[in-house]
Amino acid sequence: MSDVMTWDDEMVLGNATLDQTHQEFVVLLNRLAAAPTDELVTVLDECIAHTAEHFALEETWMARLSFPAAGCHVGEHKQVLGVMKQVRARVAAGETEFASILATELSAWLRIHATTMDYALTYFIESTGADVHSEVGAAH
Repeated sequence: MSDVMTWDDEMVLGNATLDQTHQEFVVLLNRLAAAPTDELVTVLDECIAHTAEHFALEETWMARLSFPAAGCHVGEHKQVLGVMKQVRARVAAGETEFASILATELSAWLRIHATTMDYALTYFIESTGADVHSEVGAAH
């Protein structure tokens, strides 16, 4: 099977941490789409763990910076993680076709989410001069 997603310049946000995290997510989605049936749950677990960590990082930044659009952004994160966990349960129950559907749908979602919501977050970080990598998020 060919990849469900390719990393490209459109996905680059200019935030090294988020760009790396998104690149890792693309790799995981492609692994999920190509995984043999007996590895689907394991790869799904990796995807869920990576996604939870990815979202927690963004949500920490949003809370620290009082990001105005945090409510909508966090709500979308909760929905995506919820769907991923539902699909994991279905795959574990033998409905393995849902793994490739999830990989395909998440690849479309990631492109939209990264280029809209995550772009807005990175723009906010840059425009406020916030240092999201420090413990206190102090301005430069």
